[in-house]
Amino acid sequence: MSFLIKEEVKQKIAEFFTLRRKIVFLKLCNQALNFLSE
Repeated sequence: MSFLIKEEVKQKIAEFFTLRRKIVFLKLCNQALNFLSE
């Protein structure tokens, strides 16, 4: 039982970090576009 919960928590953490990475990536892309358009 606790094993399943641990797996689920791991999954959630992984999803959270993937999401954060995407947000950081999008911010960098946005900055690059702003820099190029000036």
